[in-house]
Amino acid sequence: MCVCVCVAASVYVYVCVHVWNIDNGKATDMKIVSQVISNKDGEGYVCLRAEEGEDMWHAYNLIMVGDLIKTVTMRKVIQEGNTGSISSKKVKINLKIDVKKVDFDPQECTIRISGQNKEENKYVKIGQYHTLELALHRNFTLHKLCWDTVFLERLTEATDIKQQADLAAVIMQQGQQAMARVCLVTGHMTVVRAKIEQSIPRKRSGRSGHGKAVGRFYENILQSILRHVQFAPHDHHQNNNNTPQKGNSSRGQKKPKSGSKMSMKSHSSGGYDGDQKKKSSGKVKCLVIASPGYTRNEFYNWLLAQCSKRDLKEISEHKSQIILAHSSSGHKHALNEVFMDEAIQQKISETKAASEVKMLKKFFHTLSEDPGRAYYSYPHCLRACELGAIEVLLVSDSLFRSCKLEERKRYVALVENTRDAGGIVKIFSAQHLSGQQLEQVSGVAAILRYPVPEIEDEVDMSSSSDDSSSDDEYSNNNNNNGGDDMMMMMGGV
Repeated sequence: MCVCVCVAASVYVYVCVHVWNIDNGKATDMKIVSQVISNKDGEGYVCLRAEEGEDMWHAYNLIMVGDLIKTVTMRKVIQEGNTGSISSKKVKINLKIDVKKVDFDPQECTIRISGQNKEENKYVKIGQYHTLELALHRNFTLHKLCWDTVFLERLTEATDIKQQADLAAVIMQQGQQAMARVCLVTGHMTVVRAKIEQSIPRKRSGRSGHGKAVGRFYENILQSILRHVQFAPHDHHQNNNNTPQKGNSSRGQKKPKSGSKMSMKSHSSGGYDGDQKKKSSGKVKCLVIASPGYTRNEFYNWLLAQCSKRDLKEISEHKSQIILAHSSSGHKHALNEVFMDEAIQQKISETKAASEVKMLKKFFHTLSEDPGRAYYSYPHCLRACELGAIEVLLVSDSLFRSCKLEERKRYVALVENTRDAGGIVKIFSAQHLSGQQLEQVSGVAAILRYPVPEIEDEVDMSSSSDDSSSDDEYSNNNNNNGGDDMMMMMGGV
């Protein structure tokens, strides 16, 4: 995994980390407990168990309105005693609900599902509404009327141990109000795991308040990295020799000093303190520290000094996996430009995030230099697919979450037809910066094998004919209505 630290004139720090399982230090995958899917029409069910927060994102993309979910949940039950007294208690029940609403919290990695009960039991009647929350390490059964291609691919990806994240990032900006964000960037989303805020007094001659405040701020960042970043074993990853030897790693021994405001989210599986000596292999292949100016260098020098002073071997032994980079600001969106840098891409080329950013960069470059080979929006990509001209199709996964079944089917068919014609399909996560950037251009785009400039004119003509047919239909309706009115008037006379 890689870690990026971006710094600016005000101290904002985001630590974004590509890791597979940072909370318990194990690289686990979602487990399929049982599975029955018809080869005829695709109807069936799959019983799953989420092992970590990343699995919840996959589950969120699998569960749609109209599906059936069966799992254990808690429900508050009100009971009336023989004397007329009323009491309430929470009972554990097994419910099967018809999904009406699905909410996902990317910060806590939790899913809340609301719907109507489909199987009557002692406490809940059929048709009653209930909201349940999917929990880690607890089985749930998902039934669908049709497990289409995209659903099956998502299921395979969620249960494949090889689909692991490997990039970490820290973003910070320094100023009078220092702020930091420690994020976990998995293969499909970026989750903020720690927020650090601290006031930094201005430099004044004869006063040491500024230096001490910066030191506390750096210490809090270090503890956050130690808590959430786990480097891959050295013998499994060889970095380039020209990689800047600056960075961070995984485990610490000194508690952060008081006097700063540090907010860290705790997750259901729990975290571990930086002081704890947890012997487990991580997946982070590199750590990128980026910032405007020289803040990244100052933090890196401070980090090396602490490694030497406190014998932080888990950081010092991975100096070659740390990369320094420039960013325009310390905000989260600055990670996009950091990963776009070709020099950075070469050093993080083994990570999944880098491949997505590289493909998106290729699309925008083609759109600028050879517009006949790059198109976006569904009508343009559909026409290119019909011609068999798509080399790479880029699609945001948010398009597959449409509540309109027909709309989802359109994009599933586009993906299948592109693959049948020998094209490559890249599905981008809407929780990643690259996916969010793709959504700004309709959420679907294509790089063609050869220029097809006439697509633009064909789509425009098709749109014009649709508009004119709508106008004609409106005009005919008005004429018919007018004729009816005239007949009524004549009849009245």
